[in-house]
Amino acid sequence: MSEENYIPDHLKKEEYQDTINELHPNGMLKKEIIYVSDKLIKEVFYNENGLIMKIIDRDSLGNILNEINMSQETSQHGLSFTYYPNGNVQSLKYFINGKVNWVEKIFNEDGQLAEVISYKKGIKSGPHTVYSSRNAKLSEVTYEKNTPTGKAKYFYETGELKAEMNFNEGRKNGVLKYFHKNGNLKKKESVINGIKQGYTSFYYENGAIKERWNYSNGKLNDECLKYDMHGQIIKKLYYNEGEVISGDQPVAKDDLDRLLFAEKAKQAEIFNQKKLTPTAQPEESKKIVKKEILAVKTPKSKEKRKSTFRIAISYSAIFVGILVIIYLIYNAILYFS
Repeated sequence: MSEENYIPDHLKKEEYQDTINELHPNGMLKKEIIYVSDKLIKEVFYNENGLIMKIIDRDSLGNILNEINMSQETSQHGLSFTYYPNGNVQSLKYFINGKVNWVEKIFNEDGQLAEVISYKKGIKSGPHTVYSSRNAKLSEVTYEKNTPTGKAKYFYETGELKAEMNFNEGRKNGVLKYFHKNGNLKKKESVINGIKQGYTSFYYENGAIKERWNYSNGKLNDECLKYDMHGQIIKKLYYNEGEVISGDQPVAKDDLDRLLFAEKAKQAEIFNQKKLTPTAQPEESKKIVKKEILAVKTPKSKEKRKSTFRIAISYSAIFVGILVIIYLIYNAILYFS
């Protein structure tokens, strides 16, 4: 893949089930909308007491496959069946006093088991398991009071574990793990009540680190890295509140002020380091200083030589004077004798 077409793994959509819930004013679940890979596949409607009133199943194009109106079965007690036009069983469930209990099994038109849903007095509680057309388990999500709560597992159609995570009242919570078909970790992220927090890491199929993204309150922050298969960093970006502020990718105009601030801070740091760290003077500077020193020293040296010369002359004059006096005294003695 070329660099221009490169899509970071953190921007790629994961092909897992997501649920959107709507609530009644009393806080009870009103509507459950289930998506797989951003495609609506199921809608479940509830009354204010939390009992299912209607279920709508859709195909990958959004067309309605079947619609079950549970209000028509509220007076039932015992095992209940619904059927496709071709005569195959569409669903079976067990009612007690008009409320679904234990499990409901849903089948596709070919008679293959598609879902198994656990209920307690008409409220979804326990595991909700989804199967592929080949009867392979695709997902198993634990529910409590119609809401995903607790452990959830997703599988490839060939049976290998695809992902495992936890839900807290319908929101992803805790450490989420995704796997390659060979069992090696593909992605690991930390989520608090549906919001990414901390590191999200991606891995190559051989288990080597591929990308590492740092999140704060659901937005990219600080240093984010991409690695080659040998663990060497090949891309480095810095984010602030979800926006790139520096790195080896183009920077938006809105980020220039932040870049300028960062550059000024960097220069200030370099300046402070220079003040604290003594550095050697350039040779040219040394020459200039030496010349100035010589220029100052030269007049003092000449003055010292002149003073020495004067002292020598003075001593010579005294010596000659003494010789003259001795000579005169000697002549005077000769004269008077």
